Amino acid sequence: MEEGTEGFRQTVSLTKRIRGILQGYPEGTAIFKELLQNAEDAGATEIKLCYDLRSHPTDNLIYPGLSKFSGPALYAYNNALFSEEDFNNIQRIGDSSKQTSRGKVGR
Repeated sequence: MEEGTEGFRQTVSLTKRIRGILQGYPEGTAIFKELLQNAEDAGATEIKLCYDLRSHPTDNLIYPGLSKFSGPALYAYNNALFSEEDFNNIQRIGDSSKQTSRGKVGR
């Protein structure tokens, strides 16, 4: 870059982007469908879901606003390996390589 010039770089708040994606899911079973599609796309042969109804103490949190995330929770597991491509895709929210992959369900 030449001296005295500034580069242009578009930035997006990661938390705002994730919030927008989650708010876009319709209520009901859509999140389960997404978890199944992700597992299938990753080549998993097993998926486990656990709905944990517990709530945990909130008096020692670093930030009081985190108290709303103390429970309940949905845990999801599949037996596929997390690849280097998966790691790269998770850093590019909304711009994954699945868009051009014919064999992937969740494009």
